[in-house]
Amino acid sequence: MRKIFYSIGYFLLLMFFADLGLQFYLKNDLVNKSLLTIHTIETILNDRKIDNAYSDISTIERISNREFEQFLPLGQISSTNIIHCGENGYISKYKSNSYGFNSKFKDTSITLIGDSYVEGACVNYKDTLAGNIENKTKYKVNNLGISGSSSIYQFAILKEYLENNSKIILIFIEKNDLVELKTEISHPILYKYISLDDFSQNLKEKQKQIDLMLKEFHEKKLNGSINFEYSFKTKVKRYIISNKLLYSLTLPVLRHLIKDIKNYSRKDATKNINTNKTNFENFETAVIKINNLVKERNGELTVVYLPAIQRLLGLTNQFDNIFENVENILIKNNINYFDLKKTIISHPDPKSLYSIHYNKYKFNNNVTLGHFNEDGYGFISDAIIKLLD
Repeated sequence: MRKIFYSIGYFLLLMFFADLGLQFYLKNDLVNKSLLTIHTIETILNDRKIDNAYSDISTIERISNREFEQFLPLGQISSTNIIHCGENGYISKYKSNSYGFNSKFKDTSITLIGDSYVEGACVNYKDTLAGNIENKTKYKVNNLGISGSSSIYQFAILKEYLENNSKIILIFIEKNDLVELKTEISHPILYKYISLDDFSQNLKEKQKQIDLMLKEFHEKKLNGSINFEYSFKTKVKRYIISNKLLYSLTLPVLRHLIKDIKNYSRKDATKNINTNKTNFENFETAVIKINNLVKERNGELTVVYLPAIQRLLGLTNQFDNIFENVENILIKNNINYFDLKKTIISHPDPKSLYSIHYNKYKFNNNVTLGHFNEDGYGFISDAIIKLLD
């Protein structure tokens, strides 16, 4: 019996070191990667046969790259085709306006601000929140949403691009907006926006410089993605992923499995970084700045709170207490707000509003709910329209 245990131990130890060697060779997590997917690459290259095409550049990519430390573009490349994402069975695209946003209008009575849910991931323009509002009402919408942004980055956008006399709808995402504040406040330029009253990059006057900078960054990313996708290492990676036994034994998958099991526990889930006191303090600072700016420009701010669907469905306790803290901040500072919780749970099948991904490494129900699908954006837009009326 002892020999059997020794044999099992030696085997597991061998697997451990073999996997470490594999990770060192691949130098890439087998589950996540920030490079462009093969479908996005192919879409960009195909579209370029007819017209210009570039991928969406997220806030996270800008903040994490040193080349954006001295000058930080806040929108996308202007007046071009932006390839966004593909959660709903196709690659969504949009034509950016002259400031690089997914918007047909700039000087309007309604302004939307938020992250990828506002930018319109992963649907085409007519199915975005802005597109739905325009199609269902007489309103024209200035959509200033940018993927991965949170309140500090959004304040910077509004300071540069907000027009006078506009109703502002800020979509707060329970799932990740607080966590992203920790990264945003550490960026030298975003910190200046939040700490210096008179700071501005005067971005409206620098669109040519913005486009040149983002195009150069994009081409490096595109070329790096192409080299990666067609490399021998990627072929090895795909072989491992296609082999269920090999894939299930890799360290990244095991780490995700352990993390999911811990998050499934109510005790561990409450320790999520979202509940960090500093994150709430940063949010309060940013939302006060936003509210004051909106008032200065004769506007009116409403914060729309989008709860995590995982919490509403009882799949996790990870986001508990966030709404209570955010609500207290908004009430304390006399800021209008609306919670979408009742709206979402009133739907007969809330899950059907979201894109669904099946992940073999996930412990909890084997499913990840992504952004809204076309029905989801349409359903939520109806609630926002009621606020506007």
